[in-house]
Amino acid sequence: MKNIALLLAGFFCAQMPAWAQTNAEVFGQNRVQLRTFDWKYYETNNLKIYFYDRAGVELSRYVAEQMDKDLSLIQKTIGDVLPDGFDVIVYNSYDDYQQSNIGLASSTTIQNSGSGQINIIGNKLVVYFTGQHVDLKRQLRRGLYSIILEKTLFGETIAEALKNSLVLNFPKWYSEGYLEYVVDGWDSKANSEWKSIILNPNETKKFEQLAMKYPTLSGKAFWKYLTERYGERNVRDFIFIAQNETNLNTATKVLTGKKLVPLFDSLLSFYQNVYALDAANQNDVTAEEPLIVIDNKDPERKISGIKVSPRGLDVAYIASKHGKWEVVLQKSQKLEGDAKNVLATIVAGGYIN
Repeated sequence: MKNIALLLAGFFCAQMPAWAQTNAEVFGQNRVQLRTFDWKYYETNNLKIYFYDRAGVELSRYVAEQMDKDLSLIQKTIGDVLPDGFDVIVYNSYDDYQQSNIGLASSTTIQNSGSGQINIIGNKLVVYFTGQHVDLKRQLRRGLYSIILEKTLFGETIAEALKNSLVLNFPKWYSEGYLEYVVDGWDSKANSEWKSIILNPNETKKFEQLAMKYPTLSGKAFWKYLTERYGERNVRDFIFIAQNETNLNTATKVLTGKKLVPLFDSLLSFYQNVYALDAANQNDVTAEEPLIVIDNKDPERKISGIKVSPRGLDVAYIASKHGKWEVVLQKSQKLEGDAKNVLATIVAGGYIN
């Protein structure tokens, strides 16, 4: 056992401050277990990461690197978020995870044990490997940001979060939307889906109804609007006021000078204007009208190597004549309603016969 300990310590010395072995730890009541888990852990500056065999060594290393990377970024923005004594329990597979004793005896558990989803019990985050590191990363991030959500919205500890959430009773779009916005931001997928909803003439124009129908997406749109319109610091003040006053109307009025429903109206108007402007700037593509034309009136000048930009309005090409060549970038711009081509030589060279 000492040899194994020395090998593991040497393997991880560049990555983590310390490691230790525990006894076969019982975290809660007993489930029927098909194997014994001989838990070991690595301790970083922020947390302990538990694993139980050789396969778990690489997984725990990945978890440590990923958590430290995410925590360093988060701490720069909002400071320390993890409670003292926080642990990450890493299972090598979903089958092993199903044998877990963790949380059976706890009266303050937050669990969502569907495949690839978060499971937080007390001050423990439980994750399992599905065969995809990207899925493990997402479990870690969702767990980490769930802690941020609970600390920011409900209180300092998970137990306090449970108690306060019952009192505050925030709607699903508010809490889940916040979590999704923090985890994923406002990506192209969310923007495309929200745009199709906003521009759909058959869809309701009331945010409250949209929030009931599309709670997570509507919530993300709410937090994006609030952040862009009022700034991150003011949004944190908004969350703090909502928690202490237990009233979204009060927090909204302090932040925006409006009650919640008028804010919803402003939010929808904001997105309607953004998407209408975006639609107005899009050119209708027809077979008769080309997006861009390369003007070449010199019969001795040859054009080759044409590459079109992803947005379809810019083009790069090689123009050559009598041994000389140049790489040209041609950009299409609208000036006073008319399409104008702007040319720029990127690099030039050649030889003379």
